Order: sequence, then C-alpha cells, then structure tokens
Amino acid sequence: MRSLIALGDVAGARRQWQLCCEMRQQELHAPPSPEMLQQAESILGSSFILPLPVAPAPSAPLRRGSLERPPFVGRAREMEALRARWEQATQGRGGTVLIGGEAGVGKTRLTEEFAAVVRRRGGMVTHGRCYEPERMLPYQPLAEMLRDLIVQTEG
Repeated sequence: MRSLIALGDVAGARRQWQLCCEMRQQELHAPPSPEMLQQAESILGSSFILPLPVAPAPSAPLRRGSLERPPFVGRAREMEALRARWEQATQGRGGTVLIGGEAGVGKTRLTEEFAAVVRRRGGMVTHGRCYEPERMLPYQPLAEMLRDLIVQTEG
C-alpha cells in the first residue's frame, strides 16, 4: 500500500487494503486486527475506509475452480530437506539454503509452502528472487530480503 501511495495510485492502495482484509477473513476467519486498522489508516490517510465484509463460505463443498490453488504434491523430498534445515536452525545451527532450477519446476511454490510451515511454527520468513541475468541488479535477492526484513520488523 505504501508503494502504491508513493506512486500516486490511491485507488490501487485501497484495493490492496480490501484484498488484505479479504485474505485474512478467508484464511483466518477473522476481521482485521486493531493494529492492521491503525496501520492502514496511517498509510491511506483520508482515503482510509473500513473493509467490506466477506460473505461467509457456503456450507456445501465447493467445486475446484480454475483459479484455485492446486494441492501441493511431488516435492516431499525437497520439503523434508528444508524442514531438516529449519530444525537445525532452531537449534542454533543456522545457514543459507539456495534453491535453483529451470523455470516452471516449482521453486516458488516449494518456498511458499515451506514459508507457511515456518510461519506456523513462529518463525520469520524473508525472500528474495533472481530474475533473468540481463535485468538483474547485483545483490538483488539479498537487497529484496533485507527490505522484506525491515518491513516485517517495523510493522
């Protein structure tokens, strides 16, 4: 939202605020916390609006839609390796894990699923991405990770 406001896209920032609230309601079945409301109001200023409520999920099972995320399958070995490294880190033996591979093999999904596991266990997750070499800035993934860490610790 801060980035959108900085770019002058107030409507986009308001849409992002609504999307954050919707995701929280859908995933946690909870309205925005007082801290979230305060933070959004400080960012959006006079453009702040209370989020629209999300309709409760119907009781009947839903048919899988084309935009719904498919189940996470086929990466048990990789996930177990990441979990083992996480356990080592929680015991004071930290390190760095780099994940590489061809485009489309599931690197992002693997890291997203693992990040969810870490967050559920009370850990903090940062991320940085590598893009095509001709467009990548030196240390871009590290810079992205540090920015993400700053945002998490300030908020």
